[in-house]
Amino acid sequence: MTSNRDLANVTVLGFDLGHGETALTYIEGCQDKKRAICTAFSDISAIGYLPNGEPILGEDVVLNDFADQKISLDIGFKSKPGIYRDRDLKISDFAKAVYQKAQYKAPQLKKNTEEIETFIGCPTGWVERNENKVLEAYKELFIKAGIPNPKVLRESDAAIAYYFDQVQSEDYKNQQSFFINKDEEITLGELKHPVIVLDFGSSTLDVTIAKIFGNPIAFGIPLGASLIDKAILEWNLSHSLDSNYPFHKRINKDDIDHLKSLILENNTLSAKAELYCRHTKEEYFNHQDTYPSISHSLAKREVIDEYDLPICLFGDMMNEILNTSLKQLIPNFFNTNKDPEIDELAGYSWLGRCEQLLKYDLDNRLLENGLRREEIGVVVLTGGASRMQPVRDLVKKCFTESKTLSFRFDTNPELCISRGLSCYGRIDVQTRHFEQEIDAFCEDQLWEILGKHYASTKLVEIIGDEIANLTRSNLKCWRDKTIHADRIAYWIKKELRDWSQSDKLKNQIEKELERLEKEISKEVNKSLKPICEKYGLSNIDLLPSTFLRDDVCKTMQDFADEYNLDSEDIKNESFSLVATMQELAKAIVEGIHEAWKDDEFKNLGNGWGWWRNLNFSEDDARPMINQLRESGEEIVGSYLGDEDFVKIPIYATYYSLQTVLRQKIKQAKYLIYSF
Repeated sequence: MTSNRDLANVTVLGFDLGHGETALTYIEGCQDKKRAICTAFSDISAIGYLPNGEPILGEDVVLNDFADQKISLDIGFKSKPGIYRDRDLKISDFAKAVYQKAQYKAPQLKKNTEEIETFIGCPTGWVERNENKVLEAYKELFIKAGIPNPKVLRESDAAIAYYFDQVQSEDYKNQQSFFINKDEEITLGELKHPVIVLDFGSSTLDVTIAKIFGNPIAFGIPLGASLIDKAILEWNLSHSLDSNYPFHKRINKDDIDHLKSLILENNTLSAKAELYCRHTKEEYFNHQDTYPSISHSLAKREVIDEYDLPICLFGDMMNEILNTSLKQLIPNFFNTNKDPEIDELAGYSWLGRCEQLLKYDLDNRLLENGLRREEIGVVVLTGGASRMQPVRDLVKKCFTESKTLSFRFDTNPELCISRGLSCYGRIDVQTRHFEQEIDAFCEDQLWEILGKHYASTKLVEIIGDEIANLTRSNLKCWRDKTIHADRIAYWIKKELRDWSQSDKLKNQIEKELERLEKEISKEVNKSLKPICEKYGLSNIDLLPSTFLRDDVCKTMQDFADEYNLDSEDIKNESFSLVATMQELAKAIVEGIHEAWKDDEFKNLGNGWGWWRNLNFSEDDARPMINQLRESGEEIVGSYLGDEDFVKIPIYATYYSLQTVLRQKIKQAKYLIYSF
């Protein structure tokens, strides 16, 4: 267990390497919730390389004149790992340079790296598919950069942690709000309802629906605001010679054509041009109403390799860009793209795809998880593009159904995720000892509990009873002279085979598994009770209502994702204990077919002829029925006595409970942190 003294020595870093901007924040000492979040780095995500290979970063790359050194510049290099090798290298180089610069500003970060834990954000949309593979690949890039003890989590989880941490702060208890700024004010009562975090970033649009004490629903698409920057650049290069363009009299066609060629062929110049467009876009949306038309536009002239780059922004133009097909606006981008998820955006406009996600995609996710739009309590907007008025208007339009809904617009989105990562780190460190105790329980006691209860399974009785019932029924038919003695075997085996493939058996197995679930849950909860009470969780049920009747492969996939294990072998497979036990019953029936020959039944029937003729009661046939039942149970027992077979349900249950407990721990972190 981590002591308070140990916590005092732990520093957590929140590293938000964004597509447009990067921030690194830290909390020095995690024993105190009141410790402030400090900023060690905040700058644009731009990287350049000097001729000697040394990387430089941020505004330094753009503002300083390195022309004589022929420095290369790149922005927008953040992408899903494993697609572009050169971008993976730049992510590592950039992360290393950021950390070194942060250490210069905050020398305390040079302390023993064993006492530093780094929490790194990645877009929610990245981890929706192949989560474990993507997280591990992204983590490797930061390990290569020398970042101490990196852990990767979804940026949306960081946003939720940030808001929760703020309501736990002493300021909240005094002021009943997060911030002095009313736009960001939020109450603890509101957090009891589902919260939606919409992260409009430079590279992705991510959505997270979360309750503080529930599993989050997260998804996203690669619809970043950087696509707008590219479209602004293309629009200006295409319209700069128009007669009503602000600088058209000072613009030379040959210069524009040459500039287009340079930007198309030179990644450094293209990055610089897009960066100028981004800055102009941000300035435009800060005072959008001031620039309604081309005659009242925001117009600038920047320099790219000694050529003038004209940039003009105004209302009608932005409406056109936001509502025109992306493939039509930026065809060169899609022609060179290698990410299939980005290709899916080609036929949409930027704002149109936003609307589809916020309406239809979101409704489908809510429906899948038993939620309704009307239940949402708060919609939080973060990310640089959340400052855009068209985005805010669209979000309000998509959430008009709820009368109790409130909106929160983050006034400092460039630091929100980084601060949230630091907050999540502090919560994780403070609650880790609870997780360790649960893991110890799983290793030391869970397997023994499961083995004990599986040893008491009634599967033997279920199959043995059915054999006895069918024997009794067919002996009665023989007694009543509706079948001959030499047909007893045929009818018993036929009806037994039919039963082994029937819904009746399936229901009997499900009922037995339900009984086992109750017995296992009762003992597991009893064993966990002292641990839960220790951390103020006496009313939290850590086990689900069902864990034996689910698809085991789905459970094992969740287990592999939860524990960062290779899950390729169970991909696209299906396995359930109900189906397995039904297959066992079929195998047993086939065994009975082999073990019980027809003439044995015939002899049994003939040997008991006096029972039929003297009209004895059914109970008088019990020795024969029991003999057959015991024989069947021996066959069942031989299967259940197979160690490899017995391990299948125990392993499945063990994986299921470990996975559920780990997921419940994540939910309980916030409760423990409050406690």
